[in-house]
Amino acid sequence: MNWLKNIIFFSKKNINIHSRWKSKLSLIMLSLIPINIINKYPVKSYPISEQVAFCENHASSRIPFNDPDYLKNYDIVYHYCMKEIKKQIVKLSYEKERGELSPIKRKEMKNKLLNISSEKKSKCTETKKELSPGFFICDLVMGKGRTASESDYVFVEYIGENLRGIEFDSSYGRPSFFPFTIGEGRVIKGWDQGLKNMKEGGIRKLIIPPELAYGSQNKGDKIPPNSTLIFLVHLLKVN
Repeated sequence: MNWLKNIIFFSKKNINIHSRWKSKLSLIMLSLIPINIINKYPVKSYPISEQVAFCENHASSRIPFNDPDYLKNYDIVYHYCMKEIKKQIVKLSYEKERGELSPIKRKEMKNKLLNISSEKKSKCTETKKELSPGFFICDLVMGKGRTASESDYVFVEYIGENLRGIEFDSSYGRPSFFPFTIGEGRVIKGWDQGLKNMKEGGIRKLIIPPELAYGSQNKGDKIPPNSTLIFLVHLLKVN
């Protein structure tokens, strides 16, 4: 089980639960924080026996024996752990297939996406759809692969700008793509809603109003309160 040495728990603190409400609160927190696997030599799979053993140990270490709902909560944590491991194995496998990408290559990929956006500007006007008041999407490139839907684990590249055209975030500033599960609430609502029905290989522009982004939160100079955000999203893979 050498690969287990490369797994980092989301927290090294023991969970002390002395009542039902504390137990439920801990499980809610657990559902928001993924289990991370770090491996320098990713492979396509690990033996299921090692996955099971790791998640059994993880669950037993998270839920104290004096928890009145021990069996129920143990089962929740165990299945959450197994789901997260499977998702991260898929991610590691896809990263291996893509190979290592240098900062120069990442910059070239970003420029290509920006060029497509510029070239397809008129098409965006033609295909623009309003999903809800102030929330628009337009498909610059129609994908031909699997269609993304609720609960799918997807890999994307993206560039985020405010209405002044100032970039505030981009997946290309990091070594790899951005993965998330549609509908889990780990991204802004505009993403959970705006990426549905996209096909693999597609490129979509999202114009997201404040209520589906960060609302009245102040995220810094580039995203002041009540900001409308614009994203270029390239859907790489649907799992």
